[in-house]
Amino acid sequence: MNSEYFYNKFPLIVESLRRAKSNNKLSHAYLIQCDDQEVRNSFALFLSKLIGCKSKESLNVPCDKCQVCVALNNERYVDLYKLEAVSKSRKILIGDEKEFNTLRYFQSKFYYSSMS
Repeated sequence: MNSEYFYNKFPLIVESLRRAKSNNKLSHAYLIQCDDQEVRNSFALFLSKLIGCKSKESLNVPCDKCQVCVALNNERYVDLYKLEAVSKSRKILIGDEKEFNTLRYFQSKFYYSSMS
């Protein structure tokens, strides 16, 4: 799904998010709930690009050309973490082989910093 789909389907939400970005009032996290997994995942990608896009001429619209947009499209953006249910039981699995299914693993990702 492209950006136009969300502008047409959810104009109030998109405009609210664009306005929040232009006023530097974005939230630290967003919870996206939708029964359609494709729409949910596409909107999460759209929202990520809307927030992270560095293009100056895009007027708070994802450009799909800058480094951030390209990295998000290719699922290679370092600071993007996505949690989602893996089954109909709505169970969310977090972790790796050492600390499987623990929030401790996920929380440890937020203690890293580029500042020393």
